[in-house]
Amino acid sequence: MKTREFDPVRSAALRNELESLPTARSAPSVAERLCRPQVWVTAVTAILLLAATVGVLQVTAAHEPQPARTGGLDALQQVTDPDSGAFVARAVHVLLQARGEGLGERRFEVPSGTGSVRVLLVCASDEHFTIDLSGGGGAPASGASTLSGGCGRTIGGTGDVPVEAGAHRVAVHTPADVRWDLLVIRTPDPTVRTGPVIDPLAAVRDPYDPDSLPGDTRPLLQGSGRGSDRVSGPTAPAGVRLRAYLVCSPSSSSTTATIDGHRVRGCMNSIAHWFDFTPTDGRLVADVRASGDWALLVVRAPAGAAGDSPDATVLPYPAEQHDVLARTRGSGASASGTYVRRSAWLTLVMTCRGSGSLEVETPDGGTRLRGRCDGHPIETSFGGEDDGIGRTRTWTAVPHGDISWTFQILDGS
Repeated sequence: MKTREFDPVRSAALRNELESLPTARSAPSVAERLCRPQVWVTAVTAILLLAATVGVLQVTAAHEPQPARTGGLDALQQVTDPDSGAFVARAVHVLLQARGEGLGERRFEVPSGTGSVRVLLVCASDEHFTIDLSGGGGAPASGASTLSGGCGRTIGGTGDVPVEAGAHRVAVHTPADVRWDLLVIRTPDPTVRTGPVIDPLAAVRDPYDPDSLPGDTRPLLQGSGRGSDRVSGPTAPAGVRLRAYLVCSPSSSSTTATIDGHRVRGCMNSIAHWFDFTPTDGRLVADVRASGDWALLVVRAPAGAAGDSPDATVLPYPAEQHDVLARTRGSGASASGTYVRRSAWLTLVMTCRGSGSLEVETPDGGTRLRGRCDGHPIETSFGGEDDGIGRTRTWTAVPHGDISWTFQILDGS
């Protein structure tokens, strides 16, 4: 089985992302992953939050032909569909796609440099499944990774499993008459990078970055530094909307850049967040207020982009919520924190303003919230298992687009 790779088309910018956790976090140990009775968590409510401009995906490498999909069972189609809750806003590296019925076993190769794979399954009817993944070249056996949960026609959750390079086998267990479609992909890279500050110009020109920018990427204002500084550029082109990217490492909600009277608030080591504005006639000058390392890039906004971004102000939390386990809010930076589960179910509540999406991940489940972005609360819930109650968990949230947002985790009992 050869590896297939999908990447964003340069003529459109992918803006949604929810898939893999974007910031460094406390991850469960390998032993904990292998012993958990359920690694996948099914999202109970798929609530859509307005997506920014999205593109399409294209095949960029030769691949083995796949049998025709019938009955709408195609996990890969859901992973590469921006309107799907399982959409992966990254280059998708397919290691295995296979279909079967009842008990089925397949082999696949994991290339070097792959530390984790993501396993996804869709079924013709709502049933319980178990998936055994070998840790080496042998058949699934004692000590292998096991994923289990509910399976239906839509992907409700994902399971990431640490692996080593080499030959692997995966076994799917469903009732005998249940048709299924299995997809194994390389776990996508995180949205937010670790380490030194990235070069935003290289990122907007990188076709493998889901937030790469189509069109003219010539920099109109560019600079980097540590701490507060001023960056000057040429005279702004008249009547042309511009897009500003402010990146930093580590993420900071207090870092700002004021450009031509427009304030960009918050930064992270990613170009997922941007700010669009129409400049006045005159020279472009940016005043950056920061305590750490940062980089700034201003280019022309892509054709078809919406109007100017709303003021980057912090939104108020919605009316008082009960049983709040964690909460945060922001305008351009990723955020992370901890919570302790009190029951099997969790409820996420968020508000937003602007155009974009919010990527959320917890050990109990993750989702990408899209839909209206008008300041009204949006809710979604997930969970259903007692595993993990009483444990301290780490959550992360990454904004995509030009949104200001609030995020809360509530006890769903």
